[in-house]
Amino acid sequence: MLLSKAIEGFLLHKQVEGLSGRTLEGYKRQLDHLAEHLGNPDLEAIEANDILQFFDYLSNEYVPKRWSGEKHPLSARSKRNYWIALKSFWTWAKIDLGGADVMDRVPAPQAPTHEPNPFTEAEIQQIIKACGETADGRPHPFEHRNRAIVLALLDSGIRATELCKLKMQDYNQRRGRIFVEGKGAKKRNVYLGSTARKAIWRYLADRDNTDDPDAPLFANQYGKPLHRHWLRRMIAEIGERANVANVHPHRFRYTFAIQYLRNQGDIFTLQRLLGHSSLKMVRYYLSLAEVDAETAHRRASPVDNWDL
Repeated sequence: MLLSKAIEGFLLHKQVEGLSGRTLEGYKRQLDHLAEHLGNPDLEAIEANDILQFFDYLSNEYVPKRWSGEKHPLSARSKRNYWIALKSFWTWAKIDLGGADVMDRVPAPQAPTHEPNPFTEAEIQQIIKACGETADGRPHPFEHRNRAIVLALLDSGIRATELCKLKMQDYNQRRGRIFVEGKGAKKRNVYLGSTARKAIWRYLADRDNTDDPDAPLFANQYGKPLHRHWLRRMIAEIGERANVANVHPHRFRYTFAIQYLRNQGDIFTLQRLLGHSSLKMVRYYLSLAEVDAETAHRRASPVDNWDL
């Protein structure tokens, strides 16, 4: 069987399993890349060495096409995502089609772990201020939208992809409740405080399609839904204007989680709000919040700061 035909069967199987559209798109892109690189051979003819050579190509020759136009090589995390896709494919092929699992002899690329780095209050103030300015200091034409997006990300912990998919019908202005369809089509509610709700109200007040339940809650300049790559670039540009390093949508999620715990929120509610299937990541956030509290106490200890 040609590799391309096997890939079709695998993707159909995963679709029936209920994988999200984004995950399926990623698997298809990565597996199609392999098929193109190998010249679409028979599945049975592929050996572990072919896969190893493919990863060598990803590491040393391949330069992905990016919306930003940047030409840096594929990241370690992206190479690991390729490995995950290929491993899942050959696990399925071994069961459904028979034959050997060549990925048994292909080690997983090691992706570095990055400790979440939440924003400080001062950084958030700079970012919010930069929402209303262009690079040359003029008033930004989409100030109210930009501010509403930043505060929604920060106050709800919502993922970038989830925010981009929101429609008017998903948002309850009075209660500040947002209905979210997350990873794996899992549904949950997240909530906004009065400041974020006021920012969204101000943004929507300038819109003329808010009575349409299917209209995007956050729209681009043409009234169309946002794309996550566009959102990431917009957030990065705001960070550049604010002179704050490493500003990306997921960092608002880190900040929400750690600040929630600093403010005495419980881990089980946080797990539901973030849409995590387990407490593993939430416990990690908790450990960071506890370290933060310990450090703060060392700085502010009344007894240690008095001359006793």
